[in-house]
Amino acid sequence: MGQSYSRSTLLRLGAIGLSVLGTLVTMPLLMRTLGEYQFGLWGMVAATTTYLLLMDFGIALACTRYLSLQSGQPQHWDEIISNSLLLSFMISALLLACALAVWLWYPAPATDAGILPAIIAIVLVEVAVSIPLRMYQSILRTEMRYVDIGLFEIIRVGLRTAGIALLLLLGAGLLTIVIASSIINVLFFVLGLLSVWFRHRRLFFLPWTLSREKSLELLQFSKFTALSQAAEFLKFRTDSILVSLLLGINAAAHYTIIVMVVMLHNQVLMRFMSYWDTLIIRQVGARNEAAAIEAVHRSLTIGMAISLLCLTGTIMIGKPFLGLWMGTEYTKLHLSLILLTLVLPGIVVQMATTPYFNAIGRQKLNSQLDITEIFFKLLLIYPLSKLAGLEGFIMAILLPAFMFSICGRLYFLRKNTTGYPAGLSKKQKQSLTLTLLISLLFLGIYFQLDSRKLAPESLSLLLSGMMAMALSVHIYKTYLR
Repeated sequence: MGQSYSRSTLLRLGAIGLSVLGTLVTMPLLMRTLGEYQFGLWGMVAATTTYLLLMDFGIALACTRYLSLQSGQPQHWDEIISNSLLLSFMISALLLACALAVWLWYPAPATDAGILPAIIAIVLVEVAVSIPLRMYQSILRTEMRYVDIGLFEIIRVGLRTAGIALLLLLGAGLLTIVIASSIINVLFFVLGLLSVWFRHRRLFFLPWTLSREKSLELLQFSKFTALSQAAEFLKFRTDSILVSLLLGINAAAHYTIIVMVVMLHNQVLMRFMSYWDTLIIRQVGARNEAAAIEAVHRSLTIGMAISLLCLTGTIMIGKPFLGLWMGTEYTKLHLSLILLTLVLPGIVVQMATTPYFNAIGRQKLNSQLDITEIFFKLLLIYPLSKLAGLEGFIMAILLPAFMFSICGRLYFLRKNTTGYPAGLSKKQKQSLTLTLLISLLFLGIYFQLDSRKLAPESLSLLLSGMMAMALSVHIYKTYLR
């Protein structure tokens, strides 16, 4: 039933490659076309849109969790999927009503500022349509058909990148671009539905399997995930809104630039680590907790190795990359970019432990950790941003992430694995040590050359490429082969 981890990961990395290409092409074009102020506004809109596309109120995750726990008993799938679809239809109806209210309350935009309500209405419709379709993504994840998901992502990213670039060249406005992007995003979920239909010849929605008890059970699980998703809104992805309020629109434009780079790193992490989510839940469902914990540790080790690669590469080539990509005046953002890249280890621990906590019924703990992290971040952002500007704002992100996403989650992981090995294996520790040594070796060479003014941009790129190749071979031989 499952599909190759290495093959599916390579396909999904291909989608990232297309996404990177699209970002490299469209971001400078948007900056030059709109100007820094308008680009800052666009960054806030894009961040909010990205968040809403991830918001499903926990229904899809609840569906995936219960399907994975019953992966060996597909006869129970009808009840799980039917009740999940019922809940998703109710949420979709609410979102469509909100979209209609926004559309009626705010007439057709007469100015650029008035376009925002129309964009909000379009995004609400997109999310409303996509939420029921996400239940079929849950089936694909339960069946571990990550090759299919990787192919669908390549199609989506390819169409979106080519479409946006073409529309920009044709002089299309922001509203047209948002509509085109929404259609392509919905197509991604439709492809998942078609995959399920062609393989099973059914949609798994049977009205007579609907039950109040199962719906309440799904809601009981999803309510804590919904809290985590609400907390996600105030994490670094959408912080351009807070930056604009505290430091101004121009600072939001600068933050948008660096957060786009970190989001590309984050996408790489997600493609490597998302495979283990379903595997962890399935192992818990099969009452093989030792194997589930081993999967958590393996996910942690892979993620930490990749985040270290991203951080080292950012230190070495971040400055010339910003200069070549956005212009020499933006190389001053190099320090801010390095600091924000330090958020990746926290994301790794969160992504590795969340499926385990959810599988063992500790989703409340998971949401409490997320909310507590955001609470302390909100306490810190004002004084630190006033003290040190954009770098201070980023430190307000990093300190709570270290306390709760890393230390807090690892503490509760150990506490909830009594009787099982809670630490990394000897092989995993050796692998991480080798990864660290490779990174330090190349960083040492880079800093020695840089101190003697012998590190031109081309040499930095060469060193970074050599380091990436060495770490990629190490990661492949250790985890993917």
